[in-house]
Amino acid sequence: ILIELSLHMWTHKTNKYCKDSCLRYRSPLHILSSQFCALCKSKRNTQKISRLQDARALKVYSRKPKYCTYVERVSVVT
Repeated sequence: ILIELSLHMWTHKTNKYCKDSCLRYRSPLHILSSQFCALCKSKRNTQKISRLQDARALKVYSRKPKYCTYVERVSVVT
């Protein structure tokens, strides 16, 4: 258990400093240890909240009547 915990923390540190977005390290028992890791839990909850907020924003935007021209989505491009 101690070896797995040390490997799990090492992977967090390694992934933090890794510049390549396609390359991510995982500990051998990542599925088990991520259930108790605070960093993994906060990342998972943040992603879940983002998906819920995106779905809610899409739902609100799609309910807008077509004749309402005073509310428009504006894209900022520099």
